[in-house]
Amino acid sequence: MNDVLIQLIVAGGLAGFGDHELARPLIQAGLQSLKDNLLPARRLKIARRVGLALAVSPMSFALEGSAELASILPMITDSYNTNTHFCLSVLHLAESVVLCLADRHLHISESMSAWMDAAEQEIRREIFRYSGSISA
Repeated sequence: MNDVLIQLIVAGGLAGFGDHELARPLIQAGLQSLKDNLLPARRLKIARRVGLALAVSPMSFALEGSAELASILPMITDSYNTNTHFCLSVLHLAESVVLCLADRHLHISESMSAWMDAAEQEIRREIFRYSGSISA
């Protein structure tokens, strides 16, 4: 059986133990499989496993892979999974993507830090603009 989920679990283990050359093609196959016609729950599981495998990969590959993972995010859904307040499996996927972008000690990478600073400034501008329109 050539199941991509099993391959991604193996890839995460290989990458975690430093065998990145064996892990890379398995992770790339997982990323490629996300473009296939999959049931929503399966796509979500594969995307999460890709994120977790990328999280223990070298930073350059993790950033490259997370960009590709982000490109399929519009296809991710948590259909037919309901919880009282949140779609927990989508939150788990988001956690996996965040782990791709942080280094092994959960320090934010330099490029992600710059992106977060820019996003924070944009949010602050919007809050300021919005608060000005309320008081006017």
